[in-house]
Amino acid sequence: MARLRALFGDLQGYLGQLSPRERRLVALAGGGVAAFVVFIVYISISSAISKHELVLSEKRDELEQISKLSGGFTVAQHERQALEARLKQPPLALFGYIEQIAKQNGVDVTNMSDRGVTPGKEGIKEATVEVTLPKIPLDKLVKMLGQLEQSQNIVKIVKLRLRKSFDDKDALDATLTVAAYQLAS
Repeated sequence: MARLRALFGDLQGYLGQLSPRERRLVALAGGGVAAFVVFIVYISISSAISKHELVLSEKRDELEQISKLSGGFTVAQHERQALEARLKQPPLALFGYIEQIAKQNGVDVTNMSDRGVTPGKEGIKEATVEVTLPKIPLDKLVKMLGQLEQSQNIVKIVKLRLRKSFDDKDALDATLTVAAYQLAS
């Protein structure tokens, strides 16, 4: 502290020896140096604030993306649980189900053949039946296909082959493979 006082005293003595013109020049130079120091401090603080604002903006964007993804994950998880519940339903008698839907639509099923049960991925088994529907109008076929896939169990049309009927130009000969899925016990 004493050293600082000594330096301050020396500075006052030095400034006291200067002429008024030199004092003004020294004051102007000191003011310039002070303005330069203030400018540098302002620029560095402004730069630091800008960097922090950029980081905060990135973090906000990341949080918003996380929020969107978590909402999507929740929806996907509910869908998965709903599918698992459908897979745990009692086994579907696929022959009887197909005959019932065909009868509701006034469609004649000439041939049904069991293609067996195949174990699939993640413990899901697939039972398939091949169905032949001769001379079926397109509108009845579309309605029947829609109804087949509206079971409480998971039922899908995995293969569909259509040909124009030789006997009736307005009808189709359809062969489809219907699959029902269930969790393997």
